[in-house]
Amino acid sequence: MGATDVLIAETLAFEISSTDDISRAIQLERVGRAIVETNQSAVDSVEPKCLELSSMAQEFKSKVQEKIQKQKKWREVQATIEKVCVHIECLTHSCYEQFDLI
Repeated sequence: MGATDVLIAETLAFEISSTDDISRAIQLERVGRAIVETNQSAVDSVEPKCLELSSMAQEFKSKVQEKIQKQKKWREVQATIEKVCVHIECLTHSCYEQFDLI
């Protein structure tokens, strides 16, 4: 389970380190939209880029969150498997003790 915790920590650190880039993308989108509002000739060239930038930023944030949630779920699955293995080991040990008594 330690490796999964390391992956989660690395992914969370990556998410934090990418915050500035996402903020800059959102800021650039706002600047682009301001340009479009003041200069109608920029609509055809700037507006599509604003939409693309917004879409990419949202998609990026969504993918990172999805990855973190999957990693956390995998950690839960691993913990459950470990618990089951411990119980099986205890049962197996008890069975061997019972056979020894017989």
